[in-house]
Amino acid sequence: MRKVLIFILTLFLVTSASSFELRTNVKVGDVFKYKTQVRMNTIIAASIGKKTISTVTTLELEQRVVEVKDGKYLFLCTIKNPVVQVGTQKRYAKELEKVFTMKLDEHGNLLEAYGVDKKMLEGSVFPLPSGKVSIGYTWSRIMDVDGIIPAKIKYTYTISDVKTYKGRKCAVIEVKGENIAKYTGTNRLNLSSYGKIYVDIDKGILVKSVVKIRATAITVQEVDGEKQMITTKAKTEMRTELE
Repeated sequence: MRKVLIFILTLFLVTSASSFELRTNVKVGDVFKYKTQVRMNTIIAASIGKKTISTVTTLELEQRVVEVKDGKYLFLCTIKNPVVQVGTQKRYAKELEKVFTMKLDEHGNLLEAYGVDKKMLEGSVFPLPSGKVSIGYTWSRIMDVDGIIPAKIKYTYTISDVKTYKGRKCAVIEVKGENIAKYTGTNRLNLSSYGKIYVDIDKGILVKSVVKIRATAITVQEVDGEKQMITTKAKTEMRTELE
């Protein structure tokens, strides 16, 4: 009987240690500072020729918790020191400086945004799952994206590991995205993405993310009074890390 009790207790402890919750758990006054780099290589091709554009954008993002109420978290966000490099030309991109607020619930869902387009901001936040989770747990969301070619992106998240990174116990989450929109006309967008996200298990905040995106857009546009099919291929790598 004693052996059975020890076995049950051991099983309980192992199960408890391997499962955890991911939820926003910050307090007023907490400040999180990030550095972000976006590399993009774009090829635009038409019957009149082809053009290649390479850009690197770097910026700093500060998120300050200014209110916590009823399981909702209000952040004051500041984008600072944005620099854009096109080819070999580098400039300070003052137009990218921005101060805005965003309100999240405990599961990372964006509730409100002021000073920035909410639809655009939704693409940079991600939902946290409800309840206890463990390695192998998967969840998903679908996001509608407006534009010349509307898209419907399905994101799938899978917890692949638990690691200590920069002194923080993190859930390592693999994320995959694909455009599941159906097109009937000429204009269409093929898009896929893959990356890894590190989330602090105790606070539910982003610690690090590396995401690669591949996109091919086909559009019909008027060039010099003549309709032409334009193919745009873009490869993007986005890196964000908590200082």
